[in-house]
Amino acid sequence: MDALLASAGPMRPPKRKRSFNKKATAAHKTVERGEGKEAIDPTHHSILGRTRLPSSFHARNLATGAGDEPLRPDAAVGRIADKKLRAKVARTDVATKRAKAERMDVNEWLNAPLSGGQGGIEVDEEEGERTWRVGQDEIVKEVGVASSSKRFDLKFDGFGPYKVDYTRNGRHLAIASSKGHVATFDWQAGKLHSEIQLKEAVRDIKFLQSESFFAVAQKKYVFIYDQNGVELHKLKHHIDPTHMEFLPYHYLLATVVSTNGVY
Repeated sequence: MDALLASAGPMRPPKRKRSFNKKATAAHKTVERGEGKEAIDPTHHSILGRTRLPSSFHARNLATGAGDEPLRPDAAVGRIADKKLRAKVARTDVATKRAKAERMDVNEWLNAPLSGGQGGIEVDEEEGERTWRVGQDEIVKEVGVASSSKRFDLKFDGFGPYKVDYTRNGRHLAIASSKGHVATFDWQAGKLHSEIQLKEAVRDIKFLQSESFFAVAQKKYVFIYDQNGVELHKLKHHIDPTHMEFLPYHYLLATVVSTNGVY
């Protein structure tokens, strides 16, 4: 035991807890600049350049703020006799005005052009001109070189009229003829995804949530195919479909059938 105590050496005194100087931690307090001058808060100015207040906190949007144009309830609210009801109606009125102002700001930002303006076709309706009468050749002459280079032609002889559908990003195209010719492809890259001949009447075609799946309204039922043209599912309750529409926000496929029904 004596040997163990000797090897351990002398005992050290216990460590004391550090005592923090209250004056050192009080450096963030407001600095007084004297009479008639506004006090400075160092913490406020240290983050001012790196923060952004929401629009609802701006002085002009605060009902009790000190901004130049604070939001205030209508004068008719002041004629309400009940104090609690008057305060509740005033808060509701101010909140409605604030929401309207924020909605106007958001709409102005969303409708702002991102690249120098939006395109469109303008015709003189008084002269009898209509946009659907404007041909592709006329459009190509008026647009820029980058847009005109995206034009492409598809020529199919002997397959009858075609139904077409694009994906939401406009990159992938699906076509279906009334005589059963169905194809999907990436028209920008010129890559064919699938091409099948169903050998029966086809009335409509629609992409689903992406270019990986598409629905075909055939002679008797609606069929679901994948990107390679492989049949995945047959919707037996959609009998004799004529038109289809896919709702992307609900993941629903709506069809109109010839038996006076909608599914």
